[in-house]
Amino acid sequence: MIFWICFAICFPILGILFPTTVINKKKLPKAKKQNVIIACNHTSNLDMPILAIKFCRRFTYLGKKELFKNKFFGFLLKKFDVIPVDRGKADIGAIKKVLSAINNKRHVCICPQGTRGEIGEIDENTVKDGISLFALRTGTPVLPMFILKKPKIFRHNTIVVGDLIYPDMERAKDKEYSEEFTKLVVTKMNELFKSQGEKNANKNE
Repeated sequence: MIFWICFAICFPILGILFPTTVINKKKLPKAKKQNVIIACNHTSNLDMPILAIKFCRRFTYLGKKELFKNKFFGFLLKKFDVIPVDRGKADIGAIKKVLSAINNKRHVCICPQGTRGEIGEIDENTVKDGISLFALRTGTPVLPMFILKKPKIFRHNTIVVGDLIYPDMERAKDKEYSEEFTKLVVTKMNELFKSQGEKNANKNE
């Protein structure tokens, strides 16, 4: 209830302050038919509310545990389905919560780098193995997305959505395939950034 009340309040405000277009929005399936692991770059703390508002969906996110130190803010984050993660170690508790969310047919949004990064192509050497871990344990497809700009007030932004990437479950226990799958996801994300960037460049010529 708290989530949808905040959603109703923030929808018109954020929509005006941060105008954003979603390309290929329909590629995100309804969770009841097929839930997905969303692989999206992380540009700012506004990513979470903007994604929720632009897709009119309720997602599960991962957030560093430090964000939960303030009791009130931490309470709100939990209501918004943000799972606290200790980035300094293998957080088994967080892993179990994410697996539970996926098994309960929730869309889970994960940043491959595990932290905020600069706008541009993602370096494969900086990514974590979280996406392949959850995809290969549950057989859940990954939906790549890319936010083309860091959100700024009144500056138009674009979110590009790619095609679903299905894991090969016959190779789920193969460590080399796990690394291969992670690189595939990052490659597809970078392709979204490059293809849309070229279109924008052509428009400006």
